[in-house]
Amino acid sequence: MSLLPSSSLFRGVGWRELTDFVSPAVFDVVQPKSVAAAASALFRAQMDSAGTERAQAERARHLQEHRLPVVVGGPVDGRVPTVEADRRTRGETLLRLYFHQLLVGPVALLDLGPSRFSGVAPVRWAPTAARHTWTPAFRSAVRDLYGGFYGGDDRSFDRTLEVLGLRPARSIFLAHFGGDQTAVRFESAHFRTTFHAAFVACRDARVQIHPDFLPMGLMLASLYAHLEQLEVPLDVRAAWGEVSTSKQVAG
Repeated sequence: MSLLPSSSLFRGVGWRELTDFVSPAVFDVVQPKSVAAAASALFRAQMDSAGTERAQAERARHLQEHRLPVVVGGPVDGRVPTVEADRRTRGETLLRLYFHQLLVGPVALLDLGPSRFSGVAPVRWAPTAARHTWTPAFRSAVRDLYGGFYGGDDRSFDRTLEVLGLRPARSIFLAHFGGDQTAVRFESAHFRTTFHAAFVACRDARVQIHPDFLPMGLMLASLYAHLEQLEVPLDVRAAWGEVSTSKQVAG
């Protein structure tokens, strides 16, 4: 089975411009069957309006339960706030939304790009149909990965990298995560460089990464595209802590 080219893999999902963020090296470290399955799932999602409505309603319910100030549903204007304090508030909400989609509920709505949002408090979100259902093992591993890093638990961090197939990229991710996590400025170029280097390291080590890392990377790419436009430093550690310590995050 041949790999689909990156330029056509996600065509039709409503945010083709984000395929530029997908490193070509990813197609060397994800099994061809998994790539094909991801592409098929995204294509099928475009035709499944009922499934889209269910997924968005479920995410809306989780957001309300956890009191995140995000309203799912349009219309949206796609404009970022002009006032710096509002841009910071938008960014903090987006970070919490990203972590929320990894930890709460099995289905993530992948498009966090700026064109899908409006407002500040609350933020209104009109996601596309692009979505993915995490495997339980992946969701657990990602929680341990972020928790190990932010909690200073090197053993948990290393163990999770092994589970995800990312052990060869350990130093790359530490450099990417490094620095003051309470005041992070997001740059899409930095994201692309980091993830390309990580995939190359895994390719050279001849390891396969967990297939769920592909849709996670796409969600991250759209998040970076959004946060870069906000042009403010953000407290990632606080966002993770708030979402991960919620009493309801077992969902």
